[in-house]
Amino acid sequence: MEATLSWNYMLYSALGVPGVKVDRESYLNDVFSQYLKEDKIGERSPLELFGMDIVDVVAKKAIRNQTIAVTAISAVAGIPGGLAVLGTIPADVTQYCVNLLLMAQKLGYIYGWPALYDANGKFDDQTGNILTVFVGVMFGSEAATKTYREAFRRVSQQVTGRFGPKIVAASLSAPVVKQLTKWIGIKITKDVVAKQPGRFVPLFGSLMSGKITYSNFKPCANRLMEVLHEQRDKDAPSIFQLEKDAQDSDELELEYIRIASCINMALIDGDLADEEMQTLLRLIEEGDLTDDRKTFLRAQLEVKKVVPLSFARIKGNELYSTMILEHLCLIVQADNVVKPVEKIYLYKIAQDMGLERKSVRKALKAAKKNR
Repeated sequence: MEATLSWNYMLYSALGVPGVKVDRESYLNDVFSQYLKEDKIGERSPLELFGMDIVDVVAKKAIRNQTIAVTAISAVAGIPGGLAVLGTIPADVTQYCVNLLLMAQKLGYIYGWPALYDANGKFDDQTGNILTVFVGVMFGSEAATKTYREAFRRVSQQVTGRFGPKIVAASLSAPVVKQLTKWIGIKITKDVVAKQPGRFVPLFGSLMSGKITYSNFKPCANRLMEVLHEQRDKDAPSIFQLEKDAQDSDELELEYIRIASCINMALIDGDLADEEMQTLLRLIEEGDLTDDRKTFLRAQLEVKKVVPLSFARIKGNELYSTMILEHLCLIVQADNVVKPVEKIYLYKIAQDMGLERKSVRKALKAAKKNR
């Protein structure tokens, strides 16, 4: 059974690769060189100096260049023996994550973010949380997008002008970031598994690896650009209340509800596919649950019984509800078929969590598109 890759492991492995850090000032001076009237940008925001139109042009060019780079590397890595250090799944994942992080930093700096590393040039846990939200946005997570928008909104109300990454990181919802790391791990694991079969046919593997990377990477970068553009162009409305963030005990309950609802979703149609079974077993084993809760959930799978769940503790918290909904849509799409009974159950859960039906349609569409 293929284990779900840990996003935290992938993140910090990628952050340890030489060249993953983008020097903010050097990079901005380079990409805006044709527009500079002064020698250096310094700590100022490109938006202050050049305006949104020029910033958008530079951002699109950065996406194009990074997409070409990551596609070329992926195509070579798709040939057996093509790149020895990229010949295994973990290394393949690492080089893809490195490019995600490079793209996230570059777009962040282009749209006015300060340096994401500390005074010693190192990345810390707060930077990791910010980059996790960025990558979640890139993969189409609505919860990640809402997290970013709300954190930015709250910071903009308290700080005039420039803001630091530590200030934004402090405004992020820790339980949601924690759930987001698990969602990203599942997403990347599915993408890697999807790439592997063609690698045993040299030319086909090379072409398919490059094609899959291109089709995945560019839309990811475009999503992040859209959110960064929107947020710097206007103030976003308040979407959820951080005051509703759960404490540690609530985190455990959120984890149980997330996994139990995924099991219910897989069982509701009476046909538990092997892919669904493997995904659910991984969720249980890797979940932050007590041993008793894990035993109960394994038994639930064994007898294939849908258990009643209460969503009262998260009803009205749009962020938590959206995160659970996105996990459910991954399960629904695992066998590539969305059955009527599954859709009905999704609508019921969404209603119990206080979400509208259009949220379900949007999440299903996003899960299918990113599959």
